[in-house]
Amino acid sequence: MQNDRDGSGETTLALLSRLRSGDLSAHEAVTAALQRCQQGSHLNAMISLRTNDALAEADAADRQRRDGNALGALHGLPIVVKDNIAVGGWQFTGGSPAFEQHVASVDASVVEKLREAGAIVIGKSNLHELAFGTTSNNARFGAVRNPKDPSRIAGGSSGGSAVAVAAGFVTAAVASDTGGSGRIPAAFCGCVGLRPTIGRYAGDGVMNLSTTRDTISTMANTVADIALLDGVITGEAGGLNTPSRIRLGLLTPFAEADLDADVQVAFAAAIDRLKQAGVEIVSVDGSELVALDAEIGLGVVMAESARIWKELGPKLLGVTFAEFVERLGSPDVKGIFSSMLDPAHDIPDAAYDEMIGEKLPRLRAAYAEFFAASGVDAFVFPTVPAVAPPLGQDDVIVIGGKEFPLFPTTIRNTGPGSLAGVPGITLPLPVGEGKLPVGLAFDGPSGSDRRLLAIAARIEPMLAAHT
Repeated sequence: MQNDRDGSGETTLALLSRLRSGDLSAHEAVTAALQRCQQGSHLNAMISLRTNDALAEADAADRQRRDGNALGALHGLPIVVKDNIAVGGWQFTGGSPAFEQHVASVDASVVEKLREAGAIVIGKSNLHELAFGTTSNNARFGAVRNPKDPSRIAGGSSGGSAVAVAAGFVTAAVASDTGGSGRIPAAFCGCVGLRPTIGRYAGDGVMNLSTTRDTISTMANTVADIALLDGVITGEAGGLNTPSRIRLGLLTPFAEADLDADVQVAFAAAIDRLKQAGVEIVSVDGSELVALDAEIGLGVVMAESARIWKELGPKLLGVTFAEFVERLGSPDVKGIFSSMLDPAHDIPDAAYDEMIGEKLPRLRAAYAEFFAASGVDAFVFPTVPAVAPPLGQDDVIVIGGKEFPLFPTTIRNTGPGSLAGVPGITLPLPVGEGKLPVGLAFDGPSGSDRRLLAIAARIEPMLAAHT
């Protein structure tokens, strides 16, 4: 699906350069992106395409350039947006048959900023229903298939956004991340994914699971492309300050326990390459972080998702919560929400208050203390302990010949930092011919997003040199 003329197979920055110069029109770029989505429809990455609206916006962008008007930083750039994030006037399903007829009234603030900068949303991407899972095996809109091997999952919950970038439909995508929902599929599919510090991006216009953990995230092919998107969203424009030295904390047990063979080989080779390139790497024991996350991570999500959806489902549909649950499509998600119908499964207010008021601050303080005490710029670890498992293998994942529960295993490494609210990024690692993608993850101190991007940008060519 790559064609140098139509904008596939290149970086966002390169594509934008041609759009601004007029070498490629926005109409051509959007048309080609829509065609690639259709050609790759077997991957089930997209729920809907904004064909007419996107082409009309592209024509307006071309007129703007011809008239000599000022162009935005993302002038004419085709993007996709995960379908749990609002695009005004367009279908807003959350990946659920319950909301197939639901239309967003206005853009989410993050989408608004991207569109004001000139980005053109060509469609809404598929996801794990209501973002509640890590496979994106969606019963209504089809299981999202990995572009590297369509017999494998794409990861979730932002599987469609990752596939759209990795398969070359677009060069950039908007996603969301609760416990790894953006970085897990980015790692499984082989692209770059950023989860910002919690609160860095506006959170309105999102079908949330957790008010504590959820954030909009981004995906692209390079760190520089991600940095551009981050700058547009936050207003922190300008280049990254390249660090003169990098000190990383090799976070155990994340980097050691129960890694499948392909992940272990790719990760060990990457660490060796970074050391050879002059990156200082020290071991940091993250057992305390894992233990604190295990105490409250899932509890926070379950308590908050129950509170959110017991109000939001009936409000949006004009039905009871029980009737809302009946309209869900994916058996695993329907099972989770069905459990919320039983008051015996409710998390008491006192227990929730303790998690949020006492244990969560302890976890966040522990992260800050770990960074300060070790003097590292970021923690480094494999994004996911295994490569993408086969489609239909929804309950277990096999590592080293042993079966592990799929959901907690896939979020094992990304979950603690997500709960702590720190920024995280995943980069694709070089892998052998015929091997599935493997991701290398970095978590930085809270608020260090631009510094983390600068570190990732410095490391990116080091990894490429190892290919």
